[in-house]
Amino acid sequence: MGTVPGPTLEASLDKGDSIIVHFRNKDHRLTTKGKPMAIEHRCHSLHPHGVVFAPASDGAYPLSPADPNQPLGAEAPLWAMVPQWGGGQFKQGDRVPPDATFTYTWNTFGWPTTAGVWLYHDHSICDDDNVNLGAIGMIVIHNDSNDKEQEVDTRLAADPTQPDPTLMPGGSPNGSPLFSLLIPLPEQARILPHQVADLRRAADGPVEHVSGRRVPKNAAPSPAHVPPVADNAELHINPKLLPIQISFLRYRTPPAKAQILQLFHSLYDGSTCINGRQYLGNTPPSSPVPAP
Repeated sequence: MGTVPGPTLEASLDKGDSIIVHFRNKDHRLTTKGKPMAIEHRCHSLHPHGVVFAPASDGAYPLSPADPNQPLGAEAPLWAMVPQWGGGQFKQGDRVPPDATFTYTWNTFGWPTTAGVWLYHDHSICDDDNVNLGAIGMIVIHNDSNDKEQEVDTRLAADPTQPDPTLMPGGSPNGSPLFSLLIPLPEQARILPHQVADLRRAADGPVEHVSGRRVPKNAAPSPAHVPPVADNAELHINPKLLPIQISFLRYRTPPAKAQILQLFHSLYDGSTCINGRQYLGNTPPSSPVPAP
């Protein structure tokens, strides 16, 4: 739907909500790095974590069986292009070809174990490549649909397609929680070119309304020529090597309510466990994994 990650899907546990996704593959890429792109690189699927689903709505290649409730119909020529397609009469949600469709049904059934923040992602033939390109999103299952304390709507009431700037850091959905408080210096002491490297700057952070240029990073302090600079501050000089202002990093005042979702699919040098299980077959992480 034009976003990376994909849109956040929400449901309520207390109502036993289900999530029905009408998926259409619109991958029309024909080449990659100047070479023709094989059809298997353009097959996609959706696989969820945390919710309940029948095997046909799993979306994990090559494990998902054909769905007897979804005949190929007019899409039969599209599915015939899929590698290793057996010529069946029903769609398989783990290998949806370009321009074809599939309907996934994921459930909560009111099960407490489905509550929380989960994810969905492409799990088709070339899943890792596609996930790294952004084919991933979040699923949020709320405990109580009537609990307004857990509901945060960051959209404008007059235009639900736009974020409310009063609930965004710096008024922007991509804004930083930090800003720089700028203080002009009362005096300007000329600095020689070779002394610029003696100035010290602090940790990175966005600077607002700054003219001139920043002090080089990783420079040592020089008390003989420069006023003391705190660890969370940086000194700014203009093109004539005159100190013009000093800035301190400050945190923006947070909104009264905030909903923060963190998305993790894999961690390097480690394993991500869902419900205490990992890898194919839900092998307990404390048990050794048999050698292939």
